[in-house]
Amino acid sequence: MFPASSFPKLDDLSLDERVLVFRSICTKYGVDIITRKQPITKNDLKRKPQVQFLYINATSEYFPRSIVIPEQDDKCTIVKDSTGKIELIPLDFIYPSFLPEILISTTQYVIKYFWNPVYSMFSAGNITEKERIANFDCEDEVIVDLYAGIGYFVLPYLIHAKAKYVHACEWNTYAVAALKKNLVANKVDKKCSVYEGDNKDALKYFENCANRVNLGLLPTSKDGYEIAIKALNQNGGWLHVHENVAVEDVKQFGETVVLELTNLLKSHKSACNYALNIEHTEIVKNYAPKVVHVVYDIKINKE
Repeated sequence: MFPASSFPKLDDLSLDERVLVFRSICTKYGVDIITRKQPITKNDLKRKPQVQFLYINATSEYFPRSIVIPEQDDKCTIVKDSTGKIELIPLDFIYPSFLPEILISTTQYVIKYFWNPVYSMFSAGNITEKERIANFDCEDEVIVDLYAGIGYFVLPYLIHAKAKYVHACEWNTYAVAALKKNLVANKVDKKCSVYEGDNKDALKYFENCANRVNLGLLPTSKDGYEIAIKALNQNGGWLHVHENVAVEDVKQFGETVVLELTNLLKSHKSACNYALNIEHTEIVKNYAPKVVHVVYDIKINKE
C-alpha cells in the first residue's frame, strides 16, 4: 500500500506512460494487479470496499490459461506485446467482467484467510485486536460474532482462544463465502455456524446461550446492542463493543454505552439483577484525525 503522493497524477500520463509506471511497480514488488482504494461509503452497512482497478497483468500465473481475452473491450484498454503479454487498463476502474472472480489470501499467526478484495474487506490494522483475542481463555465458551466478515475475529476465537463454539453472523454474500472457505481451510468448520443475512433474524439460533459477544462493526456497533444482550446467557458474560470515538471522548462514551446496555438489560432480562463494568478499554488504531477505533470490554455479572 502506497500513499497517493507516491504516484504521478494519472490524468497527466499518456496510456503508454501509465503502462510503463504500473509495469515497473509490478516487476519491483512481484504483483499483478494495482488498485486504488477509496473510502468506504459512510452509510454502507455491508462495508463494501471501494476499489478502483488501475492495471491488471492478465497473463500472470494468477489467471488460468483457459480465459479468453477479447481483442478489444469498450470498458478496458487491452495492451498486447510481441511476447504475448496482455495488460489491461480498465477505463472506468471496474474489474473486467471477462476475468474470473478474484480470491486472494494471507496468513497471520498460522491462520489462513481468503477473501475477495472487491466485495469484502481484510483490515490489517486490526491485528492487535486479533492478538488480544488470541490470548483470551474461551475454553468451554460459546461466542457470538454479530459482524463476522471473513472471520477475522471468528478464527482466533476458535483456533487460539479455544472457544467451544462460535455463532457467526454476516450479510455480505462475498464475505460469507470467504468465511465458510476460511473455516474449512483452518479445519474448524465443525465448531461454527454461519448465518447469512440480518443478525436480528439469526437471534433465534443463539438467544440466551452466549458467554461472550463480539460487536465489531464500525463506525458504530450500536444497532447490535439489543441483540447482544438477548444473546447472553442468564448468568451474563462479556461484550466486546467496537466504536469509533473522538479521542477526547473515549471515557465518557464508554459510560454512555454502559448506560444503554443497562437499560436494555432491564428491558430484556428483568428477572435478574446485573452489574456492568468496563473492565478494559482498548485503543485498536487511529481511524481518522482525532478519531480512534476503540473496543470496550464490558463484563456483565449476575448479582
